[in-house]
Amino acid sequence: MEKMAENGLAIGVVFGVVVGAATDNMGLWLSLGIVFGGSVFSLFGSNSEEAEESTSEDPPTEAEDEE
Repeated sequence: MEKMAENGLAIGVVFGVVVGAATDNMGLWLSLGIVFGGSVFSLFGSNSEEAEESTSEDPPTEAEDEE
């Protein structure tokens, strides 16, 4: 699992517990906190395919070795 998604889950659990305790509906808010925390933070942490292609570590070609 990605580190950003793990952080999102932890923040979602904390948010769910706090709001659930305040509203006296722990089950609803804990589950909503986990769902929203994991999904939102995994979206922020995901890289687009373009970013992955530009940062990939491809071996140098022969033309690059001659320079």
